[in-house]
Amino acid sequence: MTAPDSLYQTITNEIIAELEQGVAPWVKPWTTEGGGAPLLPYNAASGRLYQGVNVLLLWKATLQKGYSRPAWLGYHQARELGGQVKKGEKATLIVYGSTFVPKEDRGKPEEEQHPVPFLKRWFVFNVEQVARLPEHVAPTPKPVSLPDAIEQV
Repeated sequence: MTAPDSLYQTITNEIIAELEQGVAPWVKPWTTEGGGAPLLPYNAASGRLYQGVNVLLLWKATLQKGYSRPAWLGYHQARELGGQVKKGEKATLIVYGSTFVPKEDRGKPEEEQHPVPFLKRWFVFNVEQVARLPEHVAPTPKPVSLPDAIEQV
């Protein structure tokens, strides 16, 4: 099991490395080569938007690898949808953080409970790294003209 401090440090080191190269990893261009990709990354199976530092991590991967779709899946999600991660593809690290109440505190009144925070590593693949996915899971983005994009914003 990895200590939470080392996970925080791993992500911090990645962001610092980008800044040292003159790249602000949270800055996303309005247009991309593929055109029309929505700004925020989302899970292609559930449709839920990623939040927090995961947005930065997935933007960074999208820009570095040139993906035109902001849709991501876990390995098992891809398999459940009939897809297969392409040979040689590498996953992108994201994190999940929350709290839980230990068993010994669960019967106590809420003000006496002591929630324990936790942070887990999770790995996802961009849909462009997965073969044989149904088209409806991650449709090909349609180019958006600048006036249309401005109106949407």
